[in-house]
Amino acid sequence: MGDHGRQGTGEELFLLFCAKNRGKDGEKRMARLKWLEEYCNKCGNQLNSWDARLSKTLAYRYPCCESCIAAEYDMTAEELRDRMEDYFGIRPCLGI
Repeated sequence: MGDHGRQGTGEELFLLFCAKNRGKDGEKRMARLKWLEEYCNKCGNQLNSWDARLSKTLAYRYPCCESCIAAEYDMTAEELRDRMEDYFGIRPCLGI
C-alpha cells in the first residue's frame, strides 16, 4: 500500500485537483488539496481533502484513505481515479 500520509517535515504540501472551481470573482481556478486533522479508519494515515471527498462520494460512514478504498475494491489508485472520473466527474491532478 502507498503511504501518502504527511511526514513531519514542517512544510505545507498542497496539490491541485483537476476539477475547476469558481472563485469569488467568478473566474475558474484549481481547487487545492489540503491535509486534514483526520486519520484513515483502517490504516491510520493522515487524510487529505481528496481522501475525504472520495469517502463522502462513496458514502463511507468513517473516512478512509485512497489506498484503503482502492484495496477494498481490488483496484489500483489509478484505476479508482479513472472510475471516479468516469462516473462522478472528479479526479485529482496526475501529480497525486
